Amino acid sequence: MALNDPVVLLVQPEQTLYHAALADAGFEVLPAEDGERAMEICADPQQRIDLVICRVILDSLTGPELAQKVKGQRNVPILLVSKYPRDVIRSVRGFSFDLEVLEEPTNEELVQRARKALRRGKRS
Repeated sequence: MALNDPVVLLVQPEQTLYHAALADAGFEVLPAEDGERAMEICADPQQRIDLVICRVILDSLTGPELAQKVKGQRNVPILLVSKYPRDVIRSVRGFSFDLEVLEEPTNEELVQRARKALRRGKRS
């Protein structure tokens, strides 16, 4: 990976789902199997993170709860992914309407949205 490749913190129990697609698209992927590990990575001031991609449903924290905690520590874009429909997602603990949620994105859709989120994040 090149030094200027975007660094994505990918938070999901099964890393194979999007890891390869993001890496093939030029992202450096930091894997975290759950919210607790993601927070450990975020707490390291030496670790660069440009984008967080997180499942809505996790074991200990929900994706929306993790998003709130990450936003308290870092100013990075966050994308939530879910296999559940929007009405179910809205009932998840910690959900707020300002969160960007992708419903079962294909690998290509996820890569496109990740690039878009990074461009938006650079303007803010």
